Amino acid sequence: MERESFSNDINKRLDSFINQNYLLDNEPRTYLGASAIGEDCYRLIWYNTNGLHPDYYPSAQIVRRFQMGHLMEEVTAKLFKGAGYNLLTTNEWSTQFGFEDLDGKIQGHLDGIFFSSNESILQHNIPIFWEHKIMKDDAKYKKWQKLKENGVQKSHPNYYSQIQFNMGYMRAMHDGFSNIRQTILTAFNTNTSEYHHELVEFDSNYAQGLVNKAYIIATTTNVEALPRISKDREFYKCKYCAYRDTCWEGK
Repeated sequence: MERESFSNDINKRLDSFINQNYLLDNEPRTYLGASAIGEDCYRLIWYNTNGLHPDYYPSAQIVRRFQMGHLMEEVTAKLFKGAGYNLLTTNEWSTQFGFEDLDGKIQGHLDGIFFSSNESILQHNIPIFWEHKIMKDDAKYKKWQKLKENGVQKSHPNYYSQIQFNMGYMRAMHDGFSNIRQTILTAFNTNTSEYHHELVEFDSNYAQGLVNKAYIIATTTNVEALPRISKDREFYKCKYCAYRDTCWEGK
């Protein structure tokens, strides 16, 4: 008990620091980002991208997982570069590759781009976009294993939408990238430290549908004009939504 109490006391202090600083480090977004476009609920996307504070904030444990994702992205990028891959994670201005539309109301950023070299992953020396994710592979959800077995479109449609949205915009808004038709998704298994890499092909019709969806949401000024995902606030996606009270009770 004494040993457990010692550990708990430290954890409480660490968690308190995270909780106190989360808002300082994570102001609500005021733009629609690529990572949000795959959500089924138009209202959730609108709330997430119009500067509204949620009804509750993620736990310290979840925040640490967000931080782990950023750290592992850096580690994985260094591994690719060390292994001889010509992966760039920033442009000539030392910022992420990305795009903006509708005066910044729609934005997206890439984790990196593989450029031409002697690598076998490139076809005809055409660059390939790069997206990095971390995934649990516990007994209950097996997220990483499902990705490996079924592919990202079936296992993680949100990630697939993010990838297609980014490809569509990057091709359309950057002349030098108009011929890119592939993204490498790298998934790091946080249970076993294994990697899985999937080559995702560009789907122009799918991407255009997401752009249309983004325009509807980004140009809507009153959330009441957008439909809820369900007519029942007890629907499972509503039940665990961070904007549930705001949406259903106008709080």
